Amino acid sequence: MNSDRELEERLSRLQLTTTPALDQQILDAALPASLPPRARRRSAGPLRNFVRLGLVAAIVVAAVIVYWQLPSQSAWAQVKREVRKRPWVHLRTTLPGDVEYQSWAAFDKQLVCNRYGKEVHFENHRLGVHDKYDPRTNTITRTIDISGQSGEGFLAMGKLFQALFRGDTNIQSSLPGVELANPKRNTIKVDGKDWTELTWDIQENGKKVQDVTVRIDPVTNLPTAMTLNSPGMVPPKVTLEIDFPATGPTDIYSGGAPRNAKLVEKKPDAELVKIVEAIKRAIEEFDDHRLLKIVQIADAKWYDGFPMIWWIKGNKMRLDAGIERPDFKLTAIPDGTTNKREWWQQHLEQFWFMPLEVQDGKFFYFNQEKPKELQGKSGPYRFNPVHWPKPRWTKRRSHTTSKSRSIFGYSANLINAAARDDVKVDVQPQSGQPGTILVSITGERVWLDSQKGYMTVRREIGSADNPEKVWKPHYSEIVESSDKSPRGFWHPTRMRLGGLTQENGKEVPWESVVQLYYDFDAEIPDSLFQPLDHVIVD
Repeated sequence: MNSDRELEERLSRLQLTTTPALDQQILDAALPASLPPRARRRSAGPLRNFVRLGLVAAIVVAAVIVYWQLPSQSAWAQVKREVRKRPWVHLRTTLPGDVEYQSWAAFDKQLVCNRYGKEVHFENHRLGVHDKYDPRTNTITRTIDISGQSGEGFLAMGKLFQALFRGDTNIQSSLPGVELANPKRNTIKVDGKDWTELTWDIQENGKKVQDVTVRIDPVTNLPTAMTLNSPGMVPPKVTLEIDFPATGPTDIYSGGAPRNAKLVEKKPDAELVKIVEAIKRAIEEFDDHRLLKIVQIADAKWYDGFPMIWWIKGNKMRLDAGIERPDFKLTAIPDGTTNKREWWQQHLEQFWFMPLEVQDGKFFYFNQEKPKELQGKSGPYRFNPVHWPKPRWTKRRSHTTSKSRSIFGYSANLINAAARDDVKVDVQPQSGQPGTILVSITGERVWLDSQKGYMTVRREIGSADNPEKVWKPHYSEIVESSDKSPRGFWHPTRMRLGGLTQENGKEVPWESVVQLYYDFDAEIPDSLFQPLDHVIVD
């Protein structure tokens, strides 16, 4: 290569580009073996298992209303009139143990209420207030969501329902975290009338997790019942009755909690508020850049690694993973005077780049296509690009800038964790680097440096579920060096990753090193952020 500019132009012609956990998935593929599963979180009561059920069901109801656009304009107008008059979605079923479950959602008001027997959850996503009633103690616990991301799904669905109320003709459904695929339509006879049943596969991250069948009323053309089937659900099959009332619960008391219940307000930790604000600012305002990430086995030579390339521009992002060409041979071993950054930039031609992810500001596009002979095998890979299948993209709508930017050292998951009941902040931890702050949730510990904008300097995934009740990590990330961007944000430049994996029934330690080379002056054309077929550049 004659120049870095020439290299950039060649790479930009590669139509390359993982999932919301894109970094971890690709990192797993580059490590000696896959990571152990994350520690399971303890359930905080029976209703928690059904809150998501209500949300998924309500989302499906909204999708049905949008999907079921009848050929007759008058019939579709009737559907919109009915929904406009009855803006609440109400779901009801009886679960094992003769326990009644109910869920109400008003997307335009951003309100949701779930009731399981006498236990009640009420959420006002507009205010970020979450109330939980525990009948065992006759107590209402109120928490405030300081993440600023409360009810993203309800914001999206609220826009959809408002469009319905206005009578818009061009309506697009946005299903956060949930994809409906493979729709089927069937007509059945009930009491001499033709009823329509619609069936979908419910997918998460491109994998089927449930299927759902919705029955449509032939008079109102609105859903009246929904059956969810999932082997991993308890019970594995649930049928919910659906209706659309004019009103619904506007607080936890009208949702079923008694007025004499004790109210306990949990105020957010002051240090946690600072942490969340700092992380949000870093994720949203971090400099545009091109990033070359080199993943290596810990004892490997610095020039023997697996490259990935990120492009980040505003709320747009692109990720490409390097796959070594099988015919490449290193002709000269670099000596101790070699500039490592420049060497890697000049030797990227030994790789071709696999499409992984593109974010164009509105949608995520994920590609996980592999040849059959590599299915189930971890990388890094050596493979001829001519025989690699073309990308097959999975499309999902993006709702926030925060989720469309992958900034090392600042995790959006930590923002979401701020709303959890089990989050703890220790400003003087007994472990970790001196002067750091420890944020803990079940199964995860994160150390932050307040002098570097609350950048993460250490992260561990593990568990204390052992006889000694001692925290034992099975995965860790440690920042060994860092630098400051032109806009003043600290970021890691070298990280050490380690953990335990299973080999022949025994726990075996592994360790890898990640080198991060940032280019804040790179020209990043918008044409990069398109999910196109990859082009082989020889």
